[in-house]
Amino acid sequence: MVVVAIAGGAGNVGRTLLEAVDKSVNHQAVVLSRKVGQVPHAVIEGSEAPVVVVDYNDVEALTVVLEQHKVHTLISALMLMTPEAGAAETSLVKAAAASGPTKRFIASEWGGPSPETFSPELPQSAYRRATQAELRKTELEWTKVYNGLFLEYYGMPYVESFLPSFTSVVDMPYKTAAIPGTGDDVMTFIYSKDMAALVVAALDLPAWEETLSCIGEKMTWNEFVRVAEEITDSKFKVSYDPEEKLRSGKVTLLPSGTSSYAVFTEDIYQGILSVAGLHLIAGLFDLPEEYSLSRKFPEIKVMGVRDMLSVWKGK
Repeated sequence: MVVVAIAGGAGNVGRTLLEAVDKSVNHQAVVLSRKVGQVPHAVIEGSEAPVVVVDYNDVEALTVVLEQHKVHTLISALMLMTPEAGAAETSLVKAAAASGPTKRFIASEWGGPSPETFSPELPQSAYRRATQAELRKTELEWTKVYNGLFLEYYGMPYVESFLPSFTSVVDMPYKTAAIPGTGDDVMTFIYSKDMAALVVAALDLPAWEETLSCIGEKMTWNEFVRVAEEITDSKFKVSYDPEEKLRSGKVTLLPSGTSSYAVFTEDIYQGILSVAGLHLIAGLFDLPEEYSLSRKFPEIKVMGVRDMLSVWKGK
């Protein structure tokens, strides 16, 4: 039984990964968390994995935790939106490198690529590069996993997910869309639970490439809207944000967008969506098939766009 530690495993992407590890017969999970609602070594509802409270600034203490639990693989699900979070992931790399049992590391790069040569950058891009630079100093086998955009954002609240609501591009409840560019650029979608199943399957691969991808379905936003209109039997109100507007850091706000302010402020929300729109136009969300875990594990059936949007039929 291989021990897998999930940093940030108490919520969102981390909690989704935890559920998938718990279902695996080959792996045993340990959750690393900065804080926990109960005492240290408590458990998360629905999981028997121990929760270990850690100080991400203390590399030596982190190393002890990894060694005590005989952690073989460390998965980071930290949200890299602040310097503190970036420093925390760097500490995790240093601790993993110092831990005898720890051999593998998955960096927190869920989403899409953000190359250094592309301007403007996403807020987390610099922290991602710092993690990679630290990993290259080690003998750890490591990878990053790109997944595009989580599909359940367009099925909420009618689909099971550990992710918070996040509205971008298409607002299903209000049958409205604000599309970056022309709408003919390709986006990669995947349901978070399908992504997690693929990531856990990848833990058994004998070797990793430095980049892996999880692809549920690729589709342009114009195609996405057509599917949504067909399923809901409604005509959507569609607008387009040209590249010049996106470069100014602005996007057309959608009626349900305010629900995302529980996660980000409006300025950060607009900044993320405008840069993501530019990444879309540049083709960065058309994830390469070459390293697709969906191809490596065809027995893992993934949900497509039409299946997800079908929850809106009759609504």
